[in-house]
Amino acid sequence: MDTLPFFLVLFSAFLWGISPIITKRLIMKYERYTIMILFSSTYIFCLLMAMPFFGKELFKDLRQFNSSDIAMVLFQGVCVLFFGNVIYYYVLKNNNTSLVTALESCAPFFTLLFGYLILNEKINFNGGIGIALIVLGVIFISYNDNKFSFVETFTSRD
Repeated sequence: MDTLPFFLVLFSAFLWGISPIITKRLIMKYERYTIMILFSSTYIFCLLMAMPFFGKELFKDLRQFNSSDIAMVLFQGVCVLFFGNVIYYYVLKNNNTSLVTALESCAPFFTLLFGYLILNEKINFNGGIGIALIVLGVIFISYNDNKFSFVETFTSRD
């Protein structure tokens, strides 16, 4: 990966990293649906403002959509974005931010798995080790929460 894309992705990760902090501060004061509507409205406003610069192919692309493409867009919009955010905000409101975001950071595991199953992408040794380290990191970060004890998890008889 070239230097500029590397730093742009790192900056994007930084923005996603501070997002839960902002979200949690707001959902502690306001109803989570209010925050979701305001975030979504802001996002749509920004998309509309950027449309003259980035939306030149929009209508051409829309004419090419087939029923399978529409189904994927609906799944992404309803299941991933809407329900994913509803669940995320619900859990974030009453739990440790680092724990919630750490668990959510298991996404690369699922991406690698479904990339292999659906897109026939290869999983090499480095990818396997990377996923193992991510999962291990998530486990350690989740035990940063005082409510959890690593030893008790494996020794408890519940």
